Amino acid sequence: MAIPRLVSCRICGGWHSTERPWPDNCKFHWGDPPNRSLLPHPFVISDIPSEPFQSMKDGKIYESKSSYRKSLREGDNPCIEVGNDAPTTVREPNLRPIIEDVVTSVHMVEQGYRPAPLDTGILPKDAL
Repeated sequence: MAIPRLVSCRICGGWHSTERPWPDNCKFHWGDPPNRSLLPHPFVISDIPSEPFQSMKDGKIYESKSSYRKSLREGDNPCIEVGNDAPTTVREPNLRPIIEDVVTSVHMVEQGYRPAPLDTGILPKDAL
């Protein structure tokens, strides 16, 4: 007598024998998944949008995504299309040197340090 092979079902959480027909509520777990759409290829992204759209770069109306992307890359001011990109992480700034400078400055002022006054009392024009 052979030991039946059992497989864990991710749908119902139970165990099913591989030698018997799969239960109706779990039948697509190992077999073909049901169609998600009535279309023959539901996961294909078409180059032709459902309706024409206007470019924000040049104001022209485009009926094809590929011609729109081509116009973004060309010209004197090329652009990069974003939207489906993964979000980038922003590094936290290293505040240690700034904190050390502030602490040092506070200690200097507490000990009586005063900066020398400016000659004219205003900043020169080239310093702005």
